[in-house]
Amino acid sequence: MDYINNHHQLFINVHLQKNLRMNPSVSVIIPVYNAGPYIGNCIESILNQSYKDYELILVDDGSSDNSGKICDEFALGDPRIKVFHKPNGGATSARKYGVEHADGDWILFSDADDEMPSDALESLYSKIGKNIEFVAGTIYYRTIDRKIISETKKSIVSPQEYICILLNRTTYYGPCSKLIKKKLFDDLQWLDDKSVYQNEDLLMLIQIASKITKSIYICNEGVHYICISREGSASSGFMPYSGWKKLLVAIETTLIESDNFNDEEKKSFINYAIFILYYFCICRRHILPHDEFVKHILEISTPKYVDNNSMSAYKHVRNRCLMYWKVMSGTAKYLVKRCVSRIFLTTKK
Repeated sequence: MDYINNHHQLFINVHLQKNLRMNPSVSVIIPVYNAGPYIGNCIESILNQSYKDYELILVDDGSSDNSGKICDEFALGDPRIKVFHKPNGGATSARKYGVEHADGDWILFSDADDEMPSDALESLYSKIGKNIEFVAGTIYYRTIDRKIISETKKSIVSPQEYICILLNRTTYYGPCSKLIKKKLFDDLQWLDDKSVYQNEDLLMLIQIASKITKSIYICNEGVHYICISREGSASSGFMPYSGWKKLLVAIETTLIESDNFNDEEKKSFINYAIFILYYFCICRRHILPHDEFVKHILEISTPKYVDNNSMSAYKHVRNRCLMYWKVMSGTAKYLVKRCVSRIFLTTKK
């Protein structure tokens, strides 16, 4: 009987949603995968928003815990909530699915273990103007015992400037805290590949920015609490070189095919690629193959696009690693990794 009553209530809520909320202003989309301990607080933080003209889309991405059931229970009590259950395909697949089923004019993503201050939606939506198609808010990084705000300066920038900001890693480049015009997702080339599970959102944002003809508003107000390094999350693991290669190739292709690709974007991409290839693949104990893609990145890393001091250091470490990596002793490999780490610590200050 409870099963019948619950499904009857779901049926009523679906029709209420169709009749009362045909065109909400904002669609909040949350990919959900085995987030049982966290998803309830996340949903509550969205339901408590002071701005009410939104729908909440929960995409259960093949969870094996009680996440899907929790989502269904919340949907029983609020007609603004849509729940979809699909086979596991990864966060990108779930976000894509959510966008395809969204009715709002604007899209906002959240992760299932994050939370939003009660005025987050209102704060972001208030920044929308006739020349703004993308609003990026500031986030709070949160660990178990502390909260750290991400420093962001308020500004209105061009799409090309924003792409450089993303690639230079001077702002948060995840999908959350951003209010994006839904039409910008039309014909988006999603990197729907389960082997690419880190920084794939950076590609999505670059693709979207490259389609924008107006401005991007970066605000310095905290609108999102990001939970970092929870056990089992994609961000707590490390993606192999093959995944990074696919990501970098996709980013470079997006930039080159853009109508407004310029030298500053090229410079930012090269520095980002070098950062990934050297710091992540060498310092994190992953052997960097001397394949065609690596050769390509090294060939375009000319003094015009990379700082002279950094370039000489990169070349020195690159040559030692790529030529002698297989014959190096364990001690030598350790010293090379330490050398690269110090280079990046120095050049990032």
